[in-house]
Amino acid sequence: MKTLIIKLLPLIALLTLANAEAQYSISGPTSADINDTKTYTVSNSGSLLGKNWSVASNKGNVVSGQQSSTAQIQFTQVGNAIVNFSAVTPGTFNSVFLSRNVNVAGSVVGNVTITAGPTSRCQGSGSSDFNASANNATSYNWSISPITAGSINGSGTVTWNSNFFGNATVQVTANGPNNSTSTASRIVSVVTVSTPSLQANINEICSGEQVVLTMGPLQSSVRYQLLRNGTVTGQEVTTDSNGQPGGISWNVFSGGTYSVRGTKQTSPSC
Repeated sequence: MKTLIIKLLPLIALLTLANAEAQYSISGPTSADINDTKTYTVSNSGSLLGKNWSVASNKGNVVSGQQSSTAQIQFTQVGNAIVNFSAVTPGTFNSVFLSRNVNVAGSVVGNVTITAGPTSRCQGSGSSDFNASANNATSYNWSISPITAGSINGSGTVTWNSNFFGNATVQVTANGPNNSTSTASRIVSVVTVSTPSLQANINEICSGEQVVLTMGPLQSSVRYQLLRNGTVTGQEVTTDSNGQPGGISWNVFSGGTYSVRGTKQTSPSC
């Protein structure tokens, strides 16, 4: 008799678990469209502990109802999705695991890419055209940040703020069937050339005298030209990637209006 009892115990345990799961079932749709939200309920589950809902392979999300007998599930991928429910019975703490297959149909927008538009430009007014492409896209929404960079219209044309320099982010969202969306962005570097003020040891010059004009610190990779009355005069100086030489001095022997023009030597050339 002892041997017989030992052999029957696993069978009794299996029958208990099977009977526990037989009491419960998931009800709800077995088909859905992509991005639809559907309701699923487990019968006779009010007393179960540790209720947990999930969707296998990340093909959906539990919108609401976690830890309860009824859940709202949103499906995010086309194909076969499996809605899972798990819990334990009170007292005996037997595990309950249920699943329901759902066929998810429908098309969605593909990954959007920005196919045209600059990644860098010189500071100043003007416009830049950006284009985007995505399979199954029905429309595109454009934005630019920060707002001080300028504005962008529905066709992807940016009108730049002449005072802005630094990095701007152009973003596009492609809209498609079944409320699907895809987003991409591009960083645009808006480059400026800094030209420090000229300093002179004297403001007036007489015949035969010399004035020393100095300027610094300097920006990296910029060609600096001294202009007298709008015409280039004197030696040109181009700084290296470290901004060296750190300063410039010019000796001038004639009166006039002196200024400096800076031209960036790396792309974009400003």
